Amino acid sequence: MTDSSANKRPPKPKSRNKLLRYLVTIPLSLIALFFLLLSLALFFLSSTESGSALLLNKVSDTFADLKIEGVEGRLLSDLNIQHIFWEKDGLEIDVTGAELTALDLIPSVSLDTLHAKHITISLPENEEKKQYKPFEITLPDLHLPIDIDLKNVDVDELHIKQGDALVQLRNVKLSTNIINDTLKLHNLSGNLYDDAGEVIVKAKGEMGLSTPHPLDLEVAIKGNSTRIGVGELDISAKGKVVDYQLLSKGHWKYAEYPEYSLTLLGDGNLEQLDVASLHLDGTAGVADLKGRMSWSPELNWQLTLTGDGLNPAPFVADYSGDLAMEWLTTGSLTDKLTIQLELKKLTGQLQDYPIDASLQMTIKDEVFSLSTLQASVGDNTLMADGKGQADSKNNISINWQLDAPKLAQLHPSVNGKLKADGKLTGKMDGSELSILFNSLTGKVLNYPINAKGRVQLNGQLISAEDLVVNVGRNQLTLNGSADEQQGIDWKLNARNLSQLHPDITGNIKASGNAKGLLDGTRAAL
Repeated sequence: MTDSSANKRPPKPKSRNKLLRYLVTIPLSLIALFFLLLSLALFFLSSTESGSALLLNKVSDTFADLKIEGVEGRLLSDLNIQHIFWEKDGLEIDVTGAELTALDLIPSVSLDTLHAKHITISLPENEEKKQYKPFEITLPDLHLPIDIDLKNVDVDELHIKQGDALVQLRNVKLSTNIINDTLKLHNLSGNLYDDAGEVIVKAKGEMGLSTPHPLDLEVAIKGNSTRIGVGELDISAKGKVVDYQLLSKGHWKYAEYPEYSLTLLGDGNLEQLDVASLHLDGTAGVADLKGRMSWSPELNWQLTLTGDGLNPAPFVADYSGDLAMEWLTTGSLTDKLTIQLELKKLTGQLQDYPIDASLQMTIKDEVFSLSTLQASVGDNTLMADGKGQADSKNNISINWQLDAPKLAQLHPSVNGKLKADGKLTGKMDGSELSILFNSLTGKVLNYPINAKGRVQLNGQLISAEDLVVNVGRNQLTLNGSADEQQGIDWKLNARNLSQLHPDITGNIKASGNAKGLLDGTRAAL
């Protein structure tokens, strides 16, 4: 006889299962129910006009920096917003006339159409000079839990401004999506325009959002502007964001200057660009640029520019030639600017006369130094050296010497010779300049000439200080400023006017004061 108790199963741990149900199953069910009800509530609010307006108004009330006005329509269908304004730390974004069509949130974020009549982005102005801090550029490793599809984003006018500077774009169009952490740019285009014309920019490609961020981008630029120029450029960047190859080809023409074809080959990353070759080829000669530019952790550069077969005639009228040159520049910008600029070579022929020039200039610790400037054209030479402050005062002082025994070699319409020395002082930006003639002697058009004194230029105001000019037997003395208050005191003692112009004979002796504007629109003698 068997023992029936041996075949009995142990009793179920009812108390333990009950505890598990109360601690895990029921709370999870309540959480799921809460999110379901929340989703249904959001869906209901988003699918009605009143609900959509309520949601967006709550968003505007929650974020004090964001203002949303004039909401009409449904968030998940057709939605119109009259005005959106956002401001933070001096940065302002102002959107007017926004229209959204067919917004889907499940299973991915999808937007059929987003149209805005006008967007203005105002960048904060640099009111005070901030202390320089090195910075590093890093690209985060992004993984999005949901795909995003923006089928058609259209902006009629986009303005980006900072102070008086303004960049205007119109017909900005964007079509892009993010699938499996890859940003695919189907189309990005816009017209950069002003009263001088427009530049059309179009881009397409893709970039990985996760490391190592693969990159394949193409940009096409087409310009038709009297201010920027006319031409076409194609730019491509392939590889990885941290190690890409940059290639550009095209042609460009500015104003009445010759058209140049352009070819660029380089390698870059988030911190620098190595230019293996930037080749320019045109009817006025060829030029090549190579070197390195980096912008992180600080801005610095080392570039070499060479040219061959250069003809200055298209840029400087009446001066044709065949020149070769080599420029070298290095520098950095931290809290102070450091520049080394060297013209290592400028040789060739100018107006059928040999030319040879060199220059060395540095800016370091807010001190400007022109260690040497030597230039010769034929038998004529110019030498200069000096220094100055590259700070807010911007003062410069340059000694110069001119020895030109054959002026016709500089310009065929001028015969004679000149020898002079003096000092150039003023501001580095050219807003204030003063030329002191210690001495100027020579012979022009077979008449002896000498001069002494100072000529100053302050903005649009020209003035003279004890300036005495003698041409043959004729003397002119100037003192004062060419304005409507003080005026310039002048004295003329012309004993032989034919020495000033062959069609005039006789003599004149006179004095007076000339008041008026430099452009001659208002004058009194």
